[in-house]
Amino acid sequence: MRTKPLREWFFYTDFKGLLHFEEEPHLQQRQSFTIATAIKDKRFLNQFYKNLQRLEGPLKYDRYPFVSDCWGEWNYLRVDVSPVVYNNLDLQTGDLSFSYQQSQKFNPSALRVDSRGYILHPFKEGIDGVFGSDLICDLSDRLSYDITGNAELKLGDITHRILKAS
Repeated sequence: MRTKPLREWFFYTDFKGLLHFEEEPHLQQRQSFTIATAIKDKRFLNQFYKNLQRLEGPLKYDRYPFVSDCWGEWNYLRVDVSPVVYNNLDLQTGDLSFSYQQSQKFNPSALRVDSRGYILHPFKEGIDGVFGSDLICDLSDRLSYDITGNAELKLGDITHRILKAS
């Protein structure tokens, strides 16, 4: 990233994985976010997620632990659960979908369960995405949990063990 951005913008990813622009990020009151206010521009989303990274060290803005350098402007991100919420798994292609037609390859052996019970899948180095409620519902007949908090995902004839994240 550059040492000094042209401009700084602030965004929020909700529990459904929708990305929203925050007009008044420094106010403690909540803005109203809906599907209508979500960003849908594919070119912007591609650039945003391609450059997304977790901030290390002391944060410039406490509530924004992620940043994406898009065309020389820094886009700070705060999240409900994770910057990436997977909403669909195409079992034919092996694509995990998130945020309006963004996708990546699914790797079942990389799945983990966090302390809150969320199923995690690596998005990129240092950032995990979570399975959203829509995807969990779609996979509910293939998922099972044991009393220790580990899970299993059955895909065809193969059962993938999902261990607790460390």
